[in-house]
Amino acid sequence: MKYTQQQIADLYAAEAERHGEQGTSTIQDMRTRKLEMQAIFSYIRDGMNILEVGCGNGFVAHELVQRFTVALDAF
Repeated sequence: MKYTQQQIADLYAAEAERHGEQGTSTIQDMRTRKLEMQAIFSYIRDGMNILEVGCGNGFVAHELVQRFTVALDAF
């Protein structure tokens, strides 16, 4: 089934409403989310330029800039 742009926008709006700022917007299991962040963050160093593509509600991006001094572009 092919979705219209409006159906996709409506889905993302509903997910944003449902999850808010929680880390469950793209992974419902927070244990998995924490393991993902632990793995990613092991490669991050202060001063890096980072691009996050598909950041969902920005949960990981927020955590990243709280822990490191980096230049981050996320969308």
